[in-house]
Amino acid sequence: MNARLLVVTVMAVLVMAACATSAPKQSKQAKAPEEKEQPAATPAKEAKPAENLDEADKLKAAIKEADDAKVEDEALAKNLTALGDLQSSRGKSYEAEAAYQRAVSVYEKVKGPEDDSVARTLEKLAAFQIAQGKYAAADALYRRSIGIVEKTSGPKSMELANLLERYVVLLKKMNLTMQASRTEGRIRFIKAHNK
Repeated sequence: MNARLLVVTVMAVLVMAACATSAPKQSKQAKAPEEKEQPAATPAKEAKPAENLDEADKLKAAIKEADDAKVEDEALAKNLTALGDLQSSRGKSYEAEAAYQRAVSVYEKVKGPEDDSVARTLEKLAAFQIAQGKYAAADALYRRSIGIVEKTSGPKSMELANLLERYVVLLKKMNLTMQASRTEGRIRFIKAHNK
């Protein structure tokens, strides 16, 4: 139960951080003519605040707009990830999992299957799976994320060491103490290399 609370708290903080960095509110007054009609090929917009909509509704509206325009881009993937974070923090498991999985799919199409964005979203999905008690699924997601980070950041990067530290928590929950111990040794090696 404590692990679930931690995951939900971390995801809520990530959503709040994403909201804090989003674009400022637009005035409801006249929009520029080019904003009224957008061709189907324009990039998806990241969710923008609207006065009477809750955050999930804003994200869903931006996602629907991208879907209607048949646009799959980084903004769509970011909105899907933020929606996954929000729905997870609200205990809406099905919606959160679907949003994370679709975000991974979009990132893979837009940035390639071995991009850092894919790795980060896989890790979020893994954290969600851990909170659901789906350790085997989380293990597979972590392994894939680790493989990506090894290629993009290097086998001796601190980013990899940090990811491995989070993975060790899962290994211990799964009672894989030998594997956890080997992974901790690898973390110590990476950290010593980076001093």
